[in-house]
Amino acid sequence: MDEILKEQSNIDRGVDEWVARIKQGVAAELIVHPKGTSMLPLIRGGKDSVIVLPLDRPLKKGDVILFRRHDGKNVMHRVLKLDGEMVTTFGDGSVRPDDPIKKEAVLGLAVMLLKDGKTKKLDTALSRLYGRIHQRLFPVRRIAGSFKRKIKSFL
Repeated sequence: MDEILKEQSNIDRGVDEWVARIKQGVAAELIVHPKGTSMLPLIRGGKDSVIVLPLDRPLKKGDVILFRRHDGKNVMHRVLKLDGEMVTTFGDGSVRPDDPIKKEAVLGLAVMLLKDGKTKKLDTALSRLYGRIHQRLFPVRRIAGSFKRKIKSFL
């Protein structure tokens, strides 16, 4: 690797500059501070930070990736399905999968989560397995969430 550039950025700011540096052949590390709740419980928007590296290997189901949606918004979600040149993603806390994107829309691979002063590797087989299990339990989580909301409405 050439040099490692550590950049702090909101997920929607600074990413273009980071991508430009990668295209120039400069290996870069990007530290993003995601917003939102779509990756709960793994990533807490506004609280946690994620280290993203340029993609240097084939994608795998369960990888957490940074990608650019069709509307130009940068999003961090987990790979649900790989179909040729298309990738379907799903936020751990989302209610449905995202629209498929082209592999070329993938900007980087989330490799490390910084949470409560601790680090957690995201690019391991165990982390991908956790994500795949979490996604498969979605119907159960959805029913449990609905049940919890109904109980709260009675209290």
